[in-house]
Amino acid sequence: MAPELQQYHETNKECFYNTNFPYEELSIIFNSGSSIFRNVVIYGIGDKKEILESLKENYLSTMKSIYFEGNSIRFGTRELLDAINEECNLNIVYSKSDFIQYANMIKETINKKPKKFSLALLINNCDNDELIYDTIFHDCLTLICSTKKIFFIATCTRPLFPAPGSIAREDLRCYFFKFSTFKYLISDDNEDDNMDLYDDDDEVTHKVESIKAVYDSLTPNTKHLFSLMMQQFAINNYKSILSDDVFLQAKNEFLANSVPAMQEMMTEFLDHKFIEKYHDNSGRTKYTLRIKKTVLNDFMESEGIVFDDCNEE
Repeated sequence: MAPELQQYHETNKECFYNTNFPYEELSIIFNSGSSIFRNVVIYGIGDKKEILESLKENYLSTMKSIYFEGNSIRFGTRELLDAINEECNLNIVYSKSDFIQYANMIKETINKKPKKFSLALLINNCDNDELIYDTIFHDCLTLICSTKKIFFIATCTRPLFPAPGSIAREDLRCYFFKFSTFKYLISDDNEDDNMDLYDDDDEVTHKVESIKAVYDSLTPNTKHLFSLMMQQFAINNYKSILSDDVFLQAKNEFLANSVPAMQEMMTEFLDHKFIEKYHDNSGRTKYTLRIKKTVLNDFMESEGIVFDDCNEE
């Protein structure tokens, strides 16, 4: 496995991270050609979308590149392979569900490309539960990257991608680089709620009317899920809540029978930035509330939604 590149130090329980990302140093890996594995995982606290965008614009401009948002429920193996097929003009027509065969077809076609051909796959927030444990996704990624003409740059909070102990983690030979976009305090009990919450200045500006417009477009079950989540935020003093807790209650109330089904119901919440999904230091999936408490309370009151039982009157 490739070595881990470190960029981190700790002093008196306060972790400080450099503000300047070492683009020049890492670009040597990306632009070294197809003679080595160039897969890089950038992990640490804070969103790294701007880092990937800067890499794409300033350091990967001589090659093809595709950006993916890994925590989107719309992203998966099919979307990855279709995007490569389209971006590289491979003209492969494949509608079956055997993604391994599809990946092999892409690999064979890519191998026929000129030696200097390169494609960078930029995957932001790749450490969501679905990708970490999706062995088919990992197998396909390993296949297409084995050409060395395709490589990926992934970002995550914890170095959990590819899954530790998996064959893909060994075969992809990633460089793991620790970098964060802001500093945070480590509490004595190792809880990280203080870094997961947004300050008032960071909350998205919503109006009761805009929330109502989205709410009215939801199905009855999705409305129920929205009320359920808002109740959990209220009970937890509007701090972040665990996805597992939300799913357990949603399952008990027959709203969803699987986590992917529940997350699909949350699409509108995420797209309109009512909530935001992320992973804490332990790798657990959590949600933070992006609506101001006063606006949320006004909306719930206007709809006659009671937090105690989440019933609509």
